[in-house]
Amino acid sequence: MGRLLESLKDYFETTPKEILDNDWKEIEYLNNIGPDVIEYAKFMKDNFGIVVPYSNLVICTILMK
Repeated sequence: MGRLLESLKDYFETTPKEILDNDWKEIEYLNNIGPDVIEYAKFMKDNFGIVVPYSNLVICTILMK
């Protein structure tokens, strides 16, 4: 897992903003498919009693370092 995190951090730190914007434009439509993480976690809890831990604060903090 450490290599994936380091790879993502390196990508966001070294890739020019124009390329990041272009990469995002290519996959942005995927953001509208299926539930988001909060909806999914609620669905799992309500229907199966499974608590799915999530925190967008942790993800943002890691990627912004």
